[in-house]
Formats: sequence, C-alpha cells, structure tokens
Amino acid sequence: KLHDGCENHLTPEFMARVGTDDARTLAGGPYVLVELPFASPVSGLRDLLFKIQLTRKRVVFAHPERVAQFAGRLDAARVMFDAGAQFQLEVASLAGMYGPVAKKTAQSMLDEGLIAFVSTDAHHPRTTDEILGTGMKALAKHVGATRLQLLTEENPSRVLRGAQLLY
Repeated sequence: KLHDGCENHLTPEFMARVGTDDARTLAGGPYVLVELPFASPVSGLRDLLFKIQLTRKRVVFAHPERVAQFAGRLDAARVMFDAGAQFQLEVASLAGMYGPVAKKTAQSMLDEGLIAFVSTDAHHPRTTDEILGTGMKALAKHVGATRLQLLTEENPSRVLRGAQLLY
C-alpha cells in the first residue's frame, strides 16, 4: 500500500509551510522527511530543527550517510539525534552502492543506534530489485533478525500511525 510522503528541502517555502495543513508529511502524520544537501553542510541546522519541532513535527533526515552534514561525521549526527532528530538510512549504502564513506557512515550510525528505519532511494523499478536485494542482505547481516524487524517493519508502521519510534 502506498502512502503520501516526500523528501522536503530546507527552503524558505518549506519552513513557512511546515506548521500548516499544507505541510508535506509522511502519511499525513507528524513526521517530515528532510533531505539535506549532498555537497555542503547546512549552517544553523540545529536551530532549524528546533523551529520545525515547535510546529509539533518530528524531523526525519533522509539518507544521512550520503549528505555532507553527516557523511563521515558521526559526532554531527549524534548532536542532531540528541536534539530530537530521527534518521532514515538508505539501505543500498550498506552494500557500498554509494561508496565507502556512505557505507562506513551507515555502519557506524547503525552501530551507535542512531537509525530509526531504512528505505530505498530508488527512483525507478529497474533499480529497486538490485537495491533491495543487495541492501537488505547487507542490513540483515549487519544488524540481525530482531533489529531488522524493528528497522523495516515496526518503526515504519509507527510512522504511519504517528507513534513514537523505538531504538
């Protein structure tokens, strides 16, 4: 079953819309999926997170292991996690499909318990099978069956219900 959702860029338009009925959330609930720039970190990100949280939205950063803000910077991810951000891992990163830095960052974030759930960033059906096959195999090997269920079933279900995520 498909549900509404999209990646939101931290634009002035997004910031103006996030506290309204026009906010583009995941499945119409409190979670907003935010995509950060791949090439450069966002200055003042913690303040932006706080402003979003004031609207009673919960921020989920998409594929943090691939963006400049967090790739190779576990300390920066921990700061945002401690401030209330959640993270959605792109499963293909674990299989090395986005390079060694993304893979190592993904592994470290999983090991530190920073990842709430996983997804694909597949934009075409032809790539989905490869990403899911290779990525899920790497994920299962890295986290084991219990955590795999949490990352792929329990927490995504909680997003759909608007419930608090488990770690």
